[in-house]
Parts: sequence; C-alpha cells; structure tokens
Amino acid sequence: MAKNNIEDVVVIPIENLIKAPWNAQEQSPETFNFLVDEIESEGFDEPLIVIEHPTDGDKYMIIAGNHRFDAARLNGYDNLPCIVKDWDENTAKLKSVQRNQLHGESDVRKLRELVSSVRMEKSLSDEELAREMAFTNMGAFYEQTQEEQDKREKEVKEKYSHDDISKELTMVDNISIVLNEIFSQYEGDSIDHGFMFFMHKKKLHLMVTCEEDLSKTLEKTVNHINDNQLEASDFFNEILKDSVKK
Repeated sequence: MAKNNIEDVVVIPIENLIKAPWNAQEQSPETFNFLVDEIESEGFDEPLIVIEHPTDGDKYMIIAGNHRFDAARLNGYDNLPCIVKDWDENTAKLKSVQRNQLHGESDVRKLRELVSSVRMEKSLSDEELAREMAFTNMGAFYEQTQEEQDKREKEVKEKYSHDDISKELTMVDNISIVLNEIFSQYEGDSIDHGFMFFMHKKKLHLMVTCEEDLSKTLEKTVNHINDNQLEASDFFNEILKDSVKK
C-alpha cells in the first residue's frame, strides 16, 4: 500500500506570519514580479511551510515560501494556507537549506552565515554538515561560495567606486517589494514629473527617471564628483542656485 503522509493545511492570518531572518534563498526582481502577477491571476495555490515561532507563541515563522508570502501581501491577502511542521529552529534551518538546494539560487553571504550558525549550534563535523544539508563536499561549498562572494563584492566596488558611496550601500531584502509599493501609488509604471522624493533611514532621497542621454550625463557628473572627492550637495547647490530661487 502506498504511504499517505499528506499533512493538513491550516489557514493563518498574514499578520501572524514572520519570515525567517536567516533564510538564504533569493529571487531576481523579474522572477518576483512574475510571481506577483501569477498569484494575482491564478490565486495562492501552494501552502507555506511554517513552524511555531521560537520566541513568540502567537506567531509562526516561515521556513519555505518567503517570496510567495511577499507576493501575496502585495496582492492584498489577509490569510494564507500553511503546513505547520513540528521542527525546532535548528532542524528548520537544515530543512531550509535542503529545499533551497532544490529550488532557486542562494544569497552566498546569507548562506555561509546560515551554515556557520548551524555548525556552531549543533557542533557538526564537515561530514555531518554536508550530509545534513545535502552538500556533496563542504570544502567545495566553501570554495565556491567564497569565489561568488568575492566576485559580487568586486562588482559592487567597480560600480560604486567612491568610498563614501560604498559605505552607504545596504542590502535590500527584495527591491521588487519596494518598487511595487512605490509604483502602486500611481496610475501606471512611471512617476509624476519624472521624479519623486522619499524617506529612507530618516534621510530624504530622490528617485529620477530619465532618457539615455541624460543618464550618461548624470553618470559623467557622478564620476567627476567621485574623482575630485567633492560633496554632491555642495556641487549641485552651486550649479542650481541661480536657476532655482529659494
């Protein structure tokens, strides 16, 4: 007789669901936007995998389904179907890595941190860790992820060469969420007047849309500011002070 271990699906209010901060899976903005559209048109048809939250008894921690959770939230869902697993947090971390190995790519920085935390908490050897996390070889894993991390850091430094800019860079959990929430305030996929101001970390920021020629001009301007170690605010204030009256 075939084994039947299909688990019951329970419906949980979305405000009681919390994403695991250590989940290492990432998704491209294009794939996430597709997921948002798919859930909007087809509905939410794959339950999340959750456990009882380790520190908040009224909440549940999402082990599998972070991106589906974000997409459903953007689509206005109030409740989501879930399968509640009887795992402790360490077991959930192991299961999370196993599932990530089968679905999508991982953020190497978060993945290395996750693997290290599990090693310390469970005192596993390389052989035990590889077996538990479905890796073939821990040495190859560390070598590969280090190369990917070095490559990513090099690309970031080349794109943002100025030290002050590099220090201000922060990783956004999913930029598609931010953009979707911003553009949802407008009729289409653009912003009024080609620009908008918004607050982030108690600072005022400017988002601008522009044609290719203007984009190249701005890029040259930024390079000039960086090369001469100028203050951007002072530079633009000097240029604009006669054109824009206070």
